[in-house]
Amino acid sequence: MMRISYNWLQSYFKEPLPKPKELADLLTMHSFEIEGLSEHDDDIIFEMKTLPNRAHDCLGHVGVAKDVALLLDRPLERNPLLMSTNMWSQSEKLDVHIESEKLCKRYSGLVLENVTVGSSPEWLQKRLAAIGQKSINNIVDAANFVMFDIGQPLHAFDMDKLESKESKVVIDVRTAKAGEIAKTLGGGEYKLSEDMLLITDGTADKPIGIAGIKGGTSAEITTKTKNILLESANFDPISVRKTAQALGLRTDASVRFEHELSPELTFPALVAAANLVLEIAAGDGVRVEGFVDAYKEPVELSAVRIMLEEICSLIGTDIPASVAEKILRTLSAGIEDDGDVYVVTPPFERLDITIKEDLIEEVGRMYGYEHVKPKKLPQVKNVFVNPKVLLSYRIRSILVELGFIEVYTYGFVHAGDIELENALAADKKFLRKDLAVGLSASLASNKLNAPLLGIDTVRIFEIGNVFTKVGEKWLLGIGIKNMTKKKEKETEQLRAVEKLFSEKLGTIVEGKLHDNVLEVDLDALSSRVSFDVGERLEVQREHLTTVYKKISPYPFIARDIALFVPEHTEPEDVLLVITAEAGELLVQKRLFDTYKTEDKISYAFSLVFQSEERTLADAEITPIMEKITTALQKKKGWKVR
Repeated sequence: MMRISYNWLQSYFKEPLPKPKELADLLTMHSFEIEGLSEHDDDIIFEMKTLPNRAHDCLGHVGVAKDVALLLDRPLERNPLLMSTNMWSQSEKLDVHIESEKLCKRYSGLVLENVTVGSSPEWLQKRLAAIGQKSINNIVDAANFVMFDIGQPLHAFDMDKLESKESKVVIDVRTAKAGEIAKTLGGGEYKLSEDMLLITDGTADKPIGIAGIKGGTSAEITTKTKNILLESANFDPISVRKTAQALGLRTDASVRFEHELSPELTFPALVAAANLVLEIAAGDGVRVEGFVDAYKEPVELSAVRIMLEEICSLIGTDIPASVAEKILRTLSAGIEDDGDVYVVTPPFERLDITIKEDLIEEVGRMYGYEHVKPKKLPQVKNVFVNPKVLLSYRIRSILVELGFIEVYTYGFVHAGDIELENALAADKKFLRKDLAVGLSASLASNKLNAPLLGIDTVRIFEIGNVFTKVGEKWLLGIGIKNMTKKKEKETEQLRAVEKLFSEKLGTIVEGKLHDNVLEVDLDALSSRVSFDVGERLEVQREHLTTVYKKISPYPFIARDIALFVPEHTEPEDVLLVITAEAGELLVQKRLFDTYKTEDKISYAFSLVFQSEERTLADAEITPIMEKITTALQKKKGWKVR
């Protein structure tokens, strides 16, 4: 969540901005979700939700201000991203060495001499306080202000606390030694691993900061500080995130680096910070001694080619050429016309714009999706159905008619041929190599619910992909679990289903048995089954009113009751009595056994009781069973066994 100051935004514009509520609604509709507004003295604070794709440029006020300028069609009074450094010379007192350009793409440093460290001016303290930041001193506050203004983190070091060699301070950006200790501002002490990046005093070979996260105590700015080094660097987002996570040290700086920043941001931020320090911390003879910019492979901005027709087609409405072009010109760092094609160069801070679809999205949200009128889609003609889709449909139809229920089991399992590189759970580190394991587990768990469902046999199936070293396979798994222990019956039932498939599909269907699960290779089967795919698939559905019943989260209690009745008594007659006496807690009743004697017949019923509000106790069910027994015994010729 980013805190944005209304007054801070206003500093970018000459004309008054719309009222805070109106501006919040405008930003929510076109740019960012504003989750709340709050007052702070004479300011209004926007609680802004910044999505990862805009964290590159909008974890600072300038990115939001640029969106506001585009939405309101107003120019920015100032743009700190365009600041130049042509007036400065190379430093003669600073040198920078970078061990790995992958971990640190750019390190810009600036030496300022004869500064006066003290309290910040009231305006700066108020700006920082409005967004929840505590004022430290004018040097640290200047660095923090620029970070929340531009989005580029900075850090200030006391130059006189760094050792020099041949009148030069050397900053060495390197990975830590195993077990190396870094002491940070605020009293933290951290033991580092070899993959963590450090800022070090190269001459003394000691840490002065954890790169992209927090500065160290050894070069801390104090009221005695006279000469400072301003650091503005670009660090690898993955490295910063892993280090911050491992150390449990997440800061405003690390959050910004984790979301990746453009290396081109370092110098505008350095200029802005230096100018502010010169304004609010000027001592006698204050000056910029010079700068160092270690930037081995500068980023080259890539242009994106796009046509107006492509914009209108993807958004779904006709946008006037003048409107689209104006949005693109205001958004971009440069735009050229090449016939019917716009050649757009995105600004360096917009790392989220790399392809033409990104530009189309920008035009769409700025133009306003409310201008896109709904259109009825044309009727689709000459639909050709993928044979695999049609085969899946036929399989489902056959199995559902046979009383099977489709299930979906986990694709991640505890053992298999293909191991995941970054598994989410220790017991699910592999891709499944068959459907049998998941279906067997599902059969076992559903067997426990059989009394509640009122069934003697659990019948389930799954259609899905499995993964082996040979490759990906498409399988059908069919599982049967009887309430008895006779496995041969389950096998016979599965083979009967297999035979039925052969008859229905007009080809031999042969599966592989895994205990009580049958697996069929659908890739092989689909090549043998013929369909008229030229015809449109029409699935006729009856207009039925579907009623959904809530599933109780509480356990059920099952009881059986058996009785003798006169030989011409129907089971339904007995169930009427049971239902009347049992009340609303009876959720399932089923006849599971019948046998006849000379003049009587015996019925045995399974009764399931369950509440939607609580866990039932035996003490509640026993009186109900006694009530049922009494009612049954009163019937002439009925005797409960």
